[in-house]
Amino acid sequence: MKKGDFVKVKKGIKDPEHQQFDMSGWKGLISEKFDSEKGEPIIIQIQWDIETLKKIPPNYIKKCIEDGCEFEAMNLEDKEVIVLESKNKDNQKEREQLIIDLDDKFGDADFDDDDLRLSEILENNDISVNAHNLTKFRTFLIEHLKGRVLLTGIEDFPWEERFVFGYGSEREYAQLRKTNPSYKDTFKLVKILSVDDGDRDLVAKVQRQSDRRTFQIPLSRLECVDQESDNYALLDEFSVWVVNY
Repeated sequence: MKKGDFVKVKKGIKDPEHQQFDMSGWKGLISEKFDSEKGEPIIIQIQWDIETLKKIPPNYIKKCIEDGCEFEAMNLEDKEVIVLESKNKDNQKEREQLIIDLDDKFGDADFDDDDLRLSEILENNDISVNAHNLTKFRTFLIEHLKGRVLLTGIEDFPWEERFVFGYGSEREYAQLRKTNPSYKDTFKLVKILSVDDGDRDLVAKVQRQSDRRTFQIPLSRLECVDQESDNYALLDEFSVWVVNY
């Protein structure tokens, strides 16, 4: 093992100073190998690669910034890493700019606990709504929504707007509700559909409880009927993210 080797942290290795952070699988380049006394472990300095920097937990970055230490590098014992056959192909200027951007972002007081929570859910320091992050949030919801999930509309659906504001007759509205989903209906969540490129929301396949008709409705337009449940909090978190990010 020598300076310039591209290495990966072994499974189960944690930050020596902050044991709550698991570094398994983090990758980087050995930038320094320090001399050691006989019988003492050999210490190496690793500069994390771009892929790893993008996945480092936001609370880890914030903790490093608060403590005045580097989040982009780490000293470890050589026995805690393995040398990879593949080579690091990072653009150095891109990596330096990413470090600056992360420092600015997570050192900023405006990046609050909600942003940190989203970063952890998305496993990404970019918390904007895009197809990649929607796929991550979909996986998170599928893993954490529990039991039979009953939903209703947060507010009127687009087709209902003219009736809600008094521009259509009650008779016509009642007729259209037979074949269209209403925000007043109760639905059972059947499935959260897969994400396509360009999507800006997840789509839920739902079944109306009154007549068992199925519909596909943007998930951010729905909320859990039981407002005291964990499911309600999860879906509310998702809707807020779609609307604000």
